[in-house]
Amino acid sequence: MITLKKFILIILISSSCVRTEHIDILIGARCTNRANEKGVCKYYNDCLHMMNKVNRHEILKCNEQGIICCIPAPTTETNSIPIAKEIKSERISERKCKEYSKSTKSNVTVAGTRANPQPFITENDNCLHKSTQLVVGGKAAYRFEFPHQALLGYVKGRIHNWICGGSLISPKFVLTAAHCKVHEVEESGELIDYKITSVKLGMISLTKTDRDTKILRIAEFITHENFDSLSKYSDIALIRLNRNVPFSEKLHPICLPTKKYEDGQQALVTGFGRTDSRPNMSEKLMKATLEQYNHTYCNDVYFNTIDHDTMICYGNASTSNVIDSCNGDSGGPLQIKHDSIDCSYIQIGIVSFGNEHCNIEGHPGVYVNVFHFIDWIEKIVWADE
Repeated sequence: MITLKKFILIILISSSCVRTEHIDILIGARCTNRANEKGVCKYYNDCLHMMNKVNRHEILKCNEQGIICCIPAPTTETNSIPIAKEIKSERISERKCKEYSKSTKSNVTVAGTRANPQPFITENDNCLHKSTQLVVGGKAAYRFEFPHQALLGYVKGRIHNWICGGSLISPKFVLTAAHCKVHEVEESGELIDYKITSVKLGMISLTKTDRDTKILRIAEFITHENFDSLSKYSDIALIRLNRNVPFSEKLHPICLPTKKYEDGQQALVTGFGRTDSRPNMSEKLMKATLEQYNHTYCNDVYFNTIDHDTMICYGNASTSNVIDSCNGDSGGPLQIKHDSIDCSYIQIGIVSFGNEHCNIEGHPGVYVNVFHFIDWIEKIVWADE
């Protein structure tokens, strides 16, 4: 005959844990205490934090053999941080940079030697240039020296102009300045908007094309949500191309930065902008070495309108050879030599604005700090990865 005490015990076990005849199976079974808190059945010694309760009668037992309904201990702020957050992993832009660089390499089978007759495979670098550390003065770029350089095309009626610059950063995206979305031209006293329609890649001439030049249609112009056309804050945009660009040693992307660079850093700016005092854009792709100005000096020059986090200033401090980016260079890359991939550069800036006359001594140009926008770029360009 079942006593009342034994009957209550059976009900208690069956309602709080999965009923079983074997303790080994009971351990780990789900349970719910009187406060409706979820837990699992464990031995007392495996749930010592429950022993700190003032009234131990609140502890719901799964059976009479030292197994209780163990409710997880409250998670502290320190313990709540996922382990993955504490480990510095490689950014997707870093991984893609290495992946894209393979387009300039090929495997070559090397014959064995008398000592080791077995043939072996080695990797051969096929890039058509070695990334330049710096250039003294402004000079014309070599063919395929900047295989990421882009030109943006604008159309009004039958008139087609190539104005702003950009840089290829993935098979389907070009990085440029937000203000390059529309090109304004004064005609008969009126400002006429030329709409951006296309991107030209693989060129070294402003107007001439050859079999290595590719012209692609623009599928979407994505302007940063914080862009301000007056202050030029967040002057950054992404262009989604209508199809993927096939990479080769003649055409492949530039890499993105993984750190912020300090004052005094030298970098190369490239573009088809005006040179010297000439009114028209350069027919040839030009390159020039600039150095970074400190924020305080740059802010004084631009009347305290420079944002320290999102903008960087570059120019040339030489009094005898003033060098600067100019009209037509907008949206183009400011880059440095990649320290581990010979055929690649790292883009640290985007040409944004400067003195309208260019080449003014002590008056640096203002560039978008690409590093500040890495998260935004990665979220769009590699959204599916």
